[in-house]
Parts: sequence; C-alpha cells; structure tokens
Amino acid sequence: MRYFALDTSALSKRYHLERGTPWMMNLFEQVFNSLPERLVISRLIISEVVWVLKRRLNTHTRSNINERRAEQTRTRIASNVNPQS
Repeated sequence: MRYFALDTSALSKRYHLERGTPWMMNLFEQVFNSLPERLVISRLIISEVVWVLKRRLNTHTRSNINERRAEQTRTRIASNVNPQS
C-alpha cells in the first residue's frame, strides 16, 4: 500500500478552483480509483484549509467564494476526512 502526503495548498485545490486544481483532481481520482492507495494529511492541515477558504471569503481576492459556499465547503471537508491515529 502506498501513501501520498498532502500539504495545505494541495488539499485546498480539492475544495476551491485555483491554479493547479485540475492536476490535483486528477491525482485524487487516480488514488481513489486504485485503492488501497491512501492520502495522508495532518490534522493541522484541515484547519489550515478552512482558514485559507475563510481568508478568500474575507478578502474577495481572485475568488468567487461566498459565505454559503464556504460553509458548504467546510461541511464537505468534514465529511471527507476519516480521522486516523
């Protein structure tokens, strides 16, 4: 079994369209379709991704994110994460 470790930037591309998103979505699809491959993230990265989305919401810089979409994304992140020790 292989593991792929993701950083904040890589994981945020799953939840927000930005440069590099298509490449990362392709990686996610390949990994999810070839189980038992696993993506590994730190618990800290989850809060960092939420912070990135919140910052984009507050600054409106190059972003089409609004409060409703930010909340939907936070919910989606929570449902996608399977906590492992």
